[in-house]
Amino acid sequence: MRMLVFLSRMPVTCLIDGGCLHQCSWQRCRILQDVMSAVLIVVLAFGNPATAADSTEPEKTPPADPAAKEIPMSTTQQRGEFDNYLRAQQLLTALREQGRTVSLLREPVQHRGEAVQLTFYQLYDAAEWSARRLQREGFIAWVNPERETYGYIVQAGIYHSKAESQAAITRLRELGHANIRVRQLSWTGYRYLVQETVDPNRVPDDSGPDRAINQVDAIGQAEEQTDKPEAEQPGDDPDSFNFAGSGGDDDTVLAFGTQTDYDALLVQSQHKPAASRHNGFRFDELRVELGSLDASEGGVVESSHAVRARFGYGFQIGDNIDGRLAARYDGAQQGPERQLSSGEWEPDEAFLRYRHGEHKWTVGAVTINWGTLDELAPGNVIARQDLTRFVLDDLSQRYRAQTVLRYEGWFERYKLDVVAIPLFEPAALPEADSIWSPFDQSRGLLLNVEPNPVLATLLQNGTVDTDPIDSGPLADAGHGGGGIRLSHQGQGLDWGVSVQHVRHSTPYLVLDEAVRSTLLLTGDPIAAIAATTAPTFAAWHPFTDVLSADVTFNWSESTWRGELACLSDFPATTPDLRPITAPACQYGVGVEFYPGDGNTRFSLQAGGMQLQPDEAITDREQLAFLSGELEMLLFAESWRLRLRFLGTDGEGRADSYVNPELAYVRAEPDEFYLGVHVFDGDVGTAGGYHEEHDMMVLGWRGQF
Repeated sequence: MRMLVFLSRMPVTCLIDGGCLHQCSWQRCRILQDVMSAVLIVVLAFGNPATAADSTEPEKTPPADPAAKEIPMSTTQQRGEFDNYLRAQQLLTALREQGRTVSLLREPVQHRGEAVQLTFYQLYDAAEWSARRLQREGFIAWVNPERETYGYIVQAGIYHSKAESQAAITRLRELGHANIRVRQLSWTGYRYLVQETVDPNRVPDDSGPDRAINQVDAIGQAEEQTDKPEAEQPGDDPDSFNFAGSGGDDDTVLAFGTQTDYDALLVQSQHKPAASRHNGFRFDELRVELGSLDASEGGVVESSHAVRARFGYGFQIGDNIDGRLAARYDGAQQGPERQLSSGEWEPDEAFLRYRHGEHKWTVGAVTINWGTLDELAPGNVIARQDLTRFVLDDLSQRYRAQTVLRYEGWFERYKLDVVAIPLFEPAALPEADSIWSPFDQSRGLLLNVEPNPVLATLLQNGTVDTDPIDSGPLADAGHGGGGIRLSHQGQGLDWGVSVQHVRHSTPYLVLDEAVRSTLLLTGDPIAAIAATTAPTFAAWHPFTDVLSADVTFNWSESTWRGELACLSDFPATTPDLRPITAPACQYGVGVEFYPGDGNTRFSLQAGGMQLQPDEAITDREQLAFLSGELEMLLFAESWRLRLRFLGTDGEGRADSYVNPELAYVRAEPDEFYLGVHVFDGDVGTAGGYHEEHDMMVLGWRGQF
């Protein structure tokens, strides 16, 4: 009877029998308690069933034997209560080593707090750079690997009280940050209870439980942290827990489910190592897009569809080595004329990385981005371009991974980035029949080149080889060069400088020398094409030396950026069709701010390029550009309206590109969007080249 009473009073959190293995859920524990309570009621109500059936007389209690002793029953005593799973486990282990029968229970506890965040970073590298700066200032800062609607978020700590969060905000403003956001958090944590089943007949151990508790308290004092939710530290709070008595080798596992809401995951990430935040399998990008063109305006293509999938598996080996295996698939389909159906697999960011303190060594395929501007980055010549969709995607998606050997080191406020490219990989290009190709053999046009009958004949009747030139005077070594970048973080002012010796990843089409000579001699393009079996046009990727500098600073509620790059060799063509290189200077400035209540982002960039050739060229020597982006959340932040625009002007030729888009973002990470791409421009410009390719798109994109 006492055992039944004891069982009926056990907490519903867990019921443990030292030698048995129970695997149950919270609901099963409740059912078990209800069943035991019902049995207890029946027994108390009816007494001994056999006796009740034989006689209705009350049962007589036999006289007590004065020589007999009542056997004391075991009792449960609480030995410790913790907010941290590891400290509770340490006490559990210490008591078991003394031969005691102990169990570990956990109870849910609701926490509330505030997350102080820095918003928004278009590039992950820029966000990581900012997080490292905060870490040096004493913040528990990290980058949320999941990109939000406007960009990446830097977490600057999670605080339990408004006073703590306000102190953090004040400190961030002193450091020059104006892009501060506070997010209210509510998450479920746990309290851990260590309980001992005490046998009164057991001979006391001299060490006693107090000694074990004192040992754990000493460890806890050495690991004492700030007033953060310790129970939610990753690795400290697994999804299921092992409970066991000391009497057996089997453990009793009681799983109460996992925390999957955003707030809980955010809290769990705060003490996680940077490498482990990217562990496991994930889809970095999934996209399905349907595009419709108006062929009545002179084009022959009525549809242009695209599919993209980028996925990978991140792993960690020990404390210092992590890596990733990744691939991407890009598919395209267009028709009905110039029908095209293509698909291409390519390695994505797949690498092996060694970390030691403030140093990282990486070998493999990674994306390099040394620019700071959103749309056109003058100093990022080292990056490998993605031209498969022209400018339909924003700049951050128009870079491809390339094989590199890379070292990154942080020295107080300085970062040193050294990159070697052992194997040159040219820019990713669409199929030759794609309307987004930089050359159009059907119409006889080259991107950014004024059309003429001779050029049209050469393109329509000749051949184009997009592989890099590997022989002749224009051939270069098989490697891609490399570069060094030094950057510095200051009080509201960041700067960086780089030196690069790299090849242009964007191809520059040049005329075969035999074709050129014959054309100049005879003036007949057909005869010139027949003069050689080599391709009529070949892709040239000349080496260039680059010296660049960039600066970023906050002023009032806006962020300003500027870049300047000087190139020793920029490809160009002379009037007699010879390919040459000329010094060039590229520059740009930009501003970004969030007007109103923070649900609107506006960025604007302006800049240009100036060539300085020693002789006359057919290319434009001066070019100016203006680009920008406007984003705003509408209708209770369920919809996002975005407008991108880009315009260029130089030597009497101008063009423009506009891309409005409306996306439903409430189902994040899924987005459903409707957009329009509109091109316009003079002949010999990119807008004029794509003037027939205005397109309406309907699509879905997401990441998991």
